[in-house]
Amino acid sequence: MKKFLLSIGIAGLALSSANVSAQSFSLEHTTDTVKVAITKSNFDVYNKITNTSANPIKIDWRVISNDFPADWGDSTRLGMCDNLFCRTNGGNQLLNGSTHSSLDYAPGVPGDWHFQFVNYLSVTPGTHYATIEYKVNGSTFADTTTFVFTVWPTSITGAEADKDFMVLYPNPATDKLNISFGENTLADQVTIHNYVGKQVLSQKVVNKNMVINIKQIPVGMYYIRVSDSKGRVFGTKRFTHR
Repeated sequence: MKKFLLSIGIAGLALSSANVSAQSFSLEHTTDTVKVAITKSNFDVYNKITNTSANPIKIDWRVISNDFPADWGDSTRLGMCDNLFCRTNGGNQLLNGSTHSSLDYAPGVPGDWHFQFVNYLSVTPGTHYATIEYKVNGSTFADTTTFVFTVWPTSITGAEADKDFMVLYPNPATDKLNISFGENTLADQVTIHNYVGKQVLSQKVVNKNMVINIKQIPVGMYYIRVSDSKGRVFGTKRFTHR
């Protein structure tokens, strides 16, 4: 995969763990959820890494959770790049939890880390997420960022589709289920129903990013229904509690 230098519509010293401070790097996008609409066939999304320590550091990174469908993870389409090189998803190496290591990041200089999306206007439209963990090589300090990506159907504008925007992560979920809505969401109430349609949980939507505690419900498959202030259901998604 070639490295694309595109503007986007959105926006050698060894180091022991003893030399790494408690928080020795910062991310352009950190623990918040970053929402990105993919508007070009070839599209880059950056999460630059800044070494905040006094010495060079290497970063180990991996995808710890995602719901990318097969065509989104195709090795000719998906790539992730650090300051060493760009890796394709050959053998599913980017999405299977494998750890990848960078070269040294110099102190105080924002260094490269980014997604590469190639020919993405030809993938199945939808909204999907990937959570990346970044960790200092040889240290325990780590940080994560969740990216939520949307590819609209060609017949729907971003503004129209944003009304129905809903992404769940992680899926499958264990204790907590995160729900993220679009900027213009109509969501007012979220209800969870089991496979036979019985409601098991209900929660008011008070902001665009919410967390539902699902510890108390049995493991199994469930449906989330999202309704507006008049009680009209406009979005449904399935998830698994394990």
